[in-house]
Amino acid sequence: MSSRKVLIVEDEPFLCDAYKLVFKQIKEVNKNFDFKIDVCNTLDKAKELIILNNNPYTIAIIDIRLRDVKKASLICGDYLGQQIRQRSLDTKIIFVTSVVDNYMFYKVFKKISPEGFMIKSEINYDTFKKDLLLILQNKNRYTESVLSFIKNEMQSKSSLDDIDREILFHLSNGAQLNNLSKYVPLSLSGIERRKRKIAEKLGLKKANVQFILEKASEYNLV
Repeated sequence: MSSRKVLIVEDEPFLCDAYKLVFKQIKEVNKNFDFKIDVCNTLDKAKELIILNNNPYTIAIIDIRLRDVKKASLICGDYLGQQIRQRSLDTKIIFVTSVVDNYMFYKVFKKISPEGFMIKSEINYDTFKKDLLLILQNKNRYTESVLSFIKNEMQSKSSLDDIDREILFHLSNGAQLNNLSKYVPLSLSGIERRKRKIAEKLGLKKANVQFILEKASEYNLV
């Protein structure tokens, strides 16, 4: 019986214990399953385990945001997921977060396409164990908010690109238009042109930031 390697990246000790208990119970019921589990609670430790590990992980359960990450613009789960995907396309990546953020969903699915994505408030111990078993059987599992995002993306006729969405994200978080060049690779005049194009794509006649954000919210883009 080969051992499945598991990576858990989580800074809440009780959740780490809960995940390990889930794997223990799965092993007790399914004798063909055996797990070797690595647990870390910081971004640096997770990077070290991923980079130095010669044998890819079978499963990675990753909290999208860790408390030790001070840089607000860095979504650590996004970064770690990309590091894992670069080393193995077969690793089943499961993101867990308390944050419902459509821009984050967009980035994660575009870059990584995880096998699982769970909002903490939408799962409990039993539902997580059920979903984990299904993921082990090569089925993708997402909770309600994530499924709603996927449905809206499929139905959306929006032609917004990555930079458009990043501009919307920062504006929706209170950034001023004249400060956006700190976050996106455009000059102020380039940002102004983008703002007008975004308004056009959203069907607006005026490129007013408030109107743009209201319309973007209607389309679940922010």
